[in-house]
Amino acid sequence: MKWPDHNTWPQALVLDDPTRKQIGKELSRFAPHFSGRKMKVMSYSGDAEGIVFSLEVVDVVIKAGIDIDPAVGRGVPVGLVEMGVSITGPSGDEEFIRSLVTKLHSHLAKEASDVVGEWNPKYTDLSILVGVKPVAGLPKINTQANQPSKPNPSH
Repeated sequence: MKWPDHNTWPQALVLDDPTRKQIGKELSRFAPHFSGRKMKVMSYSGDAEGIVFSLEVVDVVIKAGIDIDPAVGRGVPVGLVEMGVSITGPSGDEEFIRSLVTKLHSHLAKEASDVVGEWNPKYTDLSILVGVKPVAGLPKINTQANQPSKPNPSH
């Protein structure tokens, strides 16, 4: 037996080809809505698992007939990294964002899926950021720079 046995590793962040085809087909109804637009898919440099999963997301979007602007493996975080998958876009993309979030949640292991969507007029383009894989039980830390910091009661 070889070590490590790659067949026994957890596959929590894997969408196999039949699943990617299925999700792409289900999302293809949104392709006309994105005509003339490109969806950005990003992941962090140095995060091999995030890069692989972002390529799976790219494949889903391409199978849906939507053009992409790939920024896979090119993100360089300043400070803390985002965990999970964050899908953001303008308010007009709400139905697509909801659908993609739901489909990803339904195909990923619960303990490894932290997929969130946000639609707001402040966004001009739809972007998908594949952050680092979340670890169950770790505290959530607000990584938004514009949030006020809370005072430390020990000082």
